[in-house]
Amino acid sequence: FGTSLSLGQLFENSSIAQLARVIEEKGSQTQAARVTINRGQPEDNPTLLLIHPAGGNVLCYSGLARELGERYPIYGIQVPDFSINQPYNADIKALAAFYLSEAGDIVHHSRLVLGGWSLGATIAFEMAQQLAKKGITPTVLVLDQPAPEINIDGSADMNEAERLAYFAHKVALFTGASFDLSEQSLTDMSNAQRTSRFLAEFKRVGLVPESIGPGAFQDFINILQTHIYATDAYRGELYSGDVLVVEAEDILPGRIRLPESGLGWRRLTSGCLTVLPTSGDHISMMNAPHISRIAEQLKKVWQ
Repeated sequence: FGTSLSLGQLFENSSIAQLARVIEEKGSQTQAARVTINRGQPEDNPTLLLIHPAGGNVLCYSGLARELGERYPIYGIQVPDFSINQPYNADIKALAAFYLSEAGDIVHHSRLVLGGWSLGATIAFEMAQQLAKKGITPTVLVLDQPAPEINIDGSADMNEAERLAYFAHKVALFTGASFDLSEQSLTDMSNAQRTSRFLAEFKRVGLVPESIGPGAFQDFINILQTHIYATDAYRGELYSGDVLVVEAEDILPGRIRLPESGLGWRRLTSGCLTVLPTSGDHISMMNAPHISRIAEQLKKVWQ
């Protein structure tokens, strides 16, 4: 957890088990939030700064980076240290301010695109809001995340056990793994029992190294839950820049389709809102073959 992996490492260690070993080997190193995925050619192309979704790392963007190609500068922001649940994790505005400080001079690149998948888009939007107050208005890239205060899956009303089961379900869909983690079983457990059960299941399918203990894994769960609750509490303001929404055409079970495209972001931008429909659902869109279509659509917009 909290390990910076290069795009080369992502591709060379493409299986979950291999990645787990790389994370384990790098775990003792001092970590930074910013990850360089691809230096690209910033003078000719937009620079992407992609913010982690729930779970805290940027591995989910490897497919998009691969499909966009080497000429696009791509950076990621991920949780730098899972061993400490810093106060800023509980507030999206504070978290955005910290991530902007970690981003460094990247925010001054011309044609900056600040984006993210799932709750990463919410954090990116607030980062853009704060940059706008300094005269910088990046394009916000929203990868299938509803706007603040738009609840499309009932998650805002879920209890802790329901949220954990829902997270496990989405991880299973993304990785192709199968977990024995039902809402009913988690409801009857203590926090310590839930952590042990999650850890055992994640180890069983090779998502975390065998050396990770309950304490470290509980730290991960704590930050995961803190980010989710912070996202639920966040209230966005009108943004003066452009917003680009990639919206999945298929709906995950338990989610609803809004009557208007754009996932509710129209009311939060006075700039240009562009909606790019894509095949797949909220999870599958980030993997092949759907991610290829997303990359091609983005390239056309950015030409």
